[in-house]
Amino acid sequence: MSVDGGCNCDFPSFPLSVDYFVWIFQEDSKEERPKAVNCTQSLISLVAEAADSSGSVELFPTWAGHEGRPPKGRMDVRAHDVVPEEFFFVEWFVHELRSG
Repeated sequence: MSVDGGCNCDFPSFPLSVDYFVWIFQEDSKEERPKAVNCTQSLISLVAEAADSSGSVELFPTWAGHEGRPPKGRMDVRAHDVVPEEFFFVEWFVHELRSG
């Protein structure tokens, strides 16, 4: 899996917990959006494999240097429910990804 810049910047994220809506990614360029979807697909596949053996994996999307700050909340995500074209992380929320 390749991520430009070595950080989570290529993964789609949003600062609020909202339901997906069509224009949420309207500011992404025609080059950026397919790359973000591809990164999401790769990450979900990788994490789903790990979750198969451990039951779940936690992801905490935040800015570099802020990893020690407390999360604002938690979100439960099932790998098979993820639609890569619509999925985004909610910044500052722990995402518990479960297999199946």
